[in-house]
Amino acid sequence: MVGIATQQRSAVRGLIDQGERLADFLGSLRPAEFHRAVPSEDLTVVAVVAQLLIEQNALLAALDQPTNQRATPLPLYCAGLSLQRHRSEQLAREIADHDAGPTLVAQFAQQQQEVINRLSGEDLPEVVAVSRSALRMTDLLRLMSVEWVLHADDISWALPGRRAIDLPRGHLADAVRLFTEILRHRHPGGSIEIRVPPFAAVQCGNPGEPRHTRGTPPNVVECQPLSFIRLCRGRETWSEAVTHNQLTASGLRADISEWFPLL
Repeated sequence: MVGIATQQRSAVRGLIDQGERLADFLGSLRPAEFHRAVPSEDLTVVAVVAQLLIEQNALLAALDQPTNQRATPLPLYCAGLSLQRHRSEQLAREIADHDAGPTLVAQFAQQQQEVINRLSGEDLPEVVAVSRSALRMTDLLRLMSVEWVLHADDISWALPGRRAIDLPRGHLADAVRLFTEILRHRHPGGSIEIRVPPFAAVQCGNPGEPRHTRGTPPNVVECQPLSFIRLCRGRETWSEAVTHNQLTASGLRADISEWFPLL
């Protein structure tokens, strides 16, 4: 089994890499591009940049709040995030209304250097206090990494004339695996297999359904990684994913559209 320290170092490297990629891309944007809208979302590129800043601030604040409390399991912690995310998006819109995109990008790049300096230290806390709860530092980094994958996709989606922000295989894999962990936690069972090749395959179920114990379950859902991430975070609907040939579902109980979005 991979040790906690190894997991933490891997999560740190991933988040630093994501921040550098985002800073490079955002630094190349023209002023007019910050006002482009993210399709299907009441967000602009500048509002997404504001969200990145809010999340950087939350991470830096958490680093200053180590705790001896017992850490909340990540799937359980994620179950209570809806209100927090709504408030964060509202704050991001307010920031975007008052600050120009280039100014926010400069703040992001400067603050990202502080994030790098803090995360590169030798003695990161194992558990930190966040949102009236306690979370393993590794889990907080994983959750932030997932959000940054989504934000990178949002920005690329809003700027179709530009080359998309590179989303390395490892970042996509981490996001997919976190979401499949949440699905398995919320819907235990074995009647439905959810596949997100090549990164994950988990078995879940609905209450009262018989548990399948051998071979492939009779209900199979398969989805492409980026579409699965969008589905889990409400950027894409089940029917849209099916229409775009990103998702297939076979079996009488394979329609699990009501499970989404997860966060």
